[in-house]
Amino acid sequence: MASQLQTRPPRGAGQLQALLLLSLVALCPRPLDAQDPALGYRPLADRILVESSDHWLAWSAATGSRTVDERGIVRPRFLRRETNAIVNAEQDTLLATISMARSGESSAANVLDGDMDTWWEPETDLPIENWGLEIDLGRAVVARRIVLRFADEGRGDPFLKFRVLLSDGLRSPGAQGRLQFVRAGLVTQPNKDQRQFTFDLKTQKKAPGGMEGAVVQFVRIDVLDTDGQHAAEVSAEGYRSLSADERGAIDFVLLTAAGREITVTQAVYDRLTSDEQGPVRYFRRERPRLAEVEVEALGENIVAITQSEKEKAPSQGRFDFLLFRT
Repeated sequence: MASQLQTRPPRGAGQLQALLLLSLVALCPRPLDAQDPALGYRPLADRILVESSDHWLAWSAATGSRTVDERGIVRPRFLRRETNAIVNAEQDTLLATISMARSGESSAANVLDGDMDTWWEPETDLPIENWGLEIDLGRAVVARRIVLRFADEGRGDPFLKFRVLLSDGLRSPGAQGRLQFVRAGLVTQPNKDQRQFTFDLKTQKKAPGGMEGAVVQFVRIDVLDTDGQHAAEVSAEGYRSLSADERGAIDFVLLTAAGREITVTQAVYDRLTSDEQGPVRYFRRERPRLAEVEVEALGENIVAITQSEKEKAPSQGRFDFLLFRT
């Protein structure tokens, strides 16, 4: 009888043992190879380890307030003012792309590289209607001004006449769905010397009161006129020193009795008397070269950074921006 009493567990002992076992299981760390990034940590025998980017991304933080790199390093996000929207200000990397180049496509991206020694040069043997370029900033920004910088003197020419158009990314109704552009700048007086132009932008659509600038996603530049073969007059010796693709026109001038000058062909010029033969003028060919385009934004698009994807209706598209909703 005593033996039976010693081997028989006390009343309720089975339940107590089960609870104790469950408690021990809950307290023991999982095996080292058992990882669930959604927990935000990895439990070890003697510590809790937070080390990977997946771990840190599982922790709560205000949307857009931090950056986590692939090494698991967490940093606060700094939002910069007065940025060049061509690049990603946070990562200092190129963000804009060339969405259209009607000529000179192979050199078009040079206007985005921040290098004054490279440039976009339209194909001058094509009609001037093909001298156009379009830049996609990759997202909508609020911009104060657009700056165009042409190649330095001796390395190229500014556009003789041109215009700058901008679009906020919205498209016209209909099957074509073309981007809607408004004019931001226009140069109609022949320009031979000015190599930098700054166009201040104004709000084009309904926007919060006091907002400066305009919402921009696309920038288009159209060349309107060219001097072609008559970019600059040079001496006969200077003309001969030019390369074949730099040589422009040779003008043979007829002098009238009234002192007027008329450009004629060489064949006609050769038959003129010495009194009728005017000067022979030599010209360098125009080299229209746009080196850089800058879009000066108010700063980084805080709305795009902090507004989560859940808050965006799918129909509003990739470049949703709160200003479009006003």
